[in-house]
Amino acid sequence: MARVIVFLLALMAPFAASSAELEVEHLSGEWRPFVGVSIASKHVGADRDFQEFNPGVSLGLSRRIGWRRGEWGLEGGYFQNSYDEGSFYAGLWADWPVASIEDRLDVRLGGFFGYAEYPQLVDEAEDFGALVIGDFVPLVAAQASLRIDDRFSLLTRFGPGIEDSDVILSLQAFYFF
Repeated sequence: MARVIVFLLALMAPFAASSAELEVEHLSGEWRPFVGVSIASKHVGADRDFQEFNPGVSLGLSRRIGWRRGEWGLEGGYFQNSYDEGSFYAGLWADWPVASIEDRLDVRLGGFFGYAEYPQLVDEAEDFGALVIGDFVPLVAAQASLRIDDRFSLLTRFGPGIEDSDVILSLQAFYFF
């Protein structure tokens, strides 16, 4: 458990500085905290049964990117994984609006990279040549979201499958403060 806490703190350390210290010329806006909930996943093309109800909670920070209203964020949390076990995770994401409806609703596309605690997948990840950190394996996913009034986001992430599945789709919801 101590390794998990140290790992999560190390990932969040760059964001502990004040906004003024992190000011970079091409970034705009202030840091905004958000809270998220994990809801479900779907293992497309699976040859076996996985746990598809994946409740969880996450906390994060996001910030606007000055280029075309993009945004990037850092999040970390805990969820019930596809093997019906608890997993900690942390990651970074970025997305951009690709369509808007009356400045109230944005369809956004982007990507996510992070690490999640999956002891069952360590050997598979190492065989693939991925950098594994203890029981944490890397996650890479594209993401699509529907942002409502710049406060609520319903998003899906989709990436490579595990074991006997082709693709994994996840469903989450975020609330930005």
